Amino acid sequence: MSWLTEDPLWLMTCGLVVTAIFYGLTRFHSRKALFRRLTVVALAFTLSGAVFEQLYVTDRERLKSTIYSLANGVEANDSQKVIRHVSETRPDMIQRISDEMAHLRFDECSIISIDAIKINPSSQEQAAIEFQLFVNIDAREKYMCRAKGTRRVRFHFEKEPDLGWRLVGCVNLPLQGITSAVSQLTPTQGALPRKQLPRGFEFNPPSHHKLEINF
Repeated sequence: MSWLTEDPLWLMTCGLVVTAIFYGLTRFHSRKALFRRLTVVALAFTLSGAVFEQLYVTDRERLKSTIYSLANGVEANDSQKVIRHVSETRPDMIQRISDEMAHLRFDECSIISIDAIKINPSSQEQAAIEFQLFVNIDAREKYMCRAKGTRRVRFHFEKEPDLGWRLVGCVNLPLQGITSAVSQLTPTQGALPRKQLPRGFEFNPPSHHKLEINF
């Protein structure tokens, strides 16, 4: 029922069109009383569908909301907002996120697109989301560099007893397109003094040719 619970636009459009047709017939047809009733019924069904769609939240919608919440937590540089979406069964991931975010500052972290949301059809308790993410990072404290670019990521989630989806793993995927990955930085020749660096300017010495931020 994703056509109703996640993307009801076509249903709402059809409902409004039918309502408009019935209303038009009340003005020109001889059986005006009948078409007034049909107009009211069609409008009631349309509005009921809109209310139902707003109240009924699917697992796919919860997962999508979680992804955006994670990105907002990263952009706010608030590790606790990120960690609350991580499963307690993965203390290693929680620790890694805490350690990394303590040394990084994200100037921007935004979802470009969500490519796929796949829920395990057999258990309905595991899911994977593939999406593209843009990040602009100040990593001078730990990695002696700044970086910005696109990452393509697959996050793995599990549904927990409170019905919330929690992160249990992530994988960096090959990028599609021409944007450079944030983990592939090349040394900048004749780097400017740090105070003169524009926002997002990529620089790092040869000893830090690769910046791997895996969370």
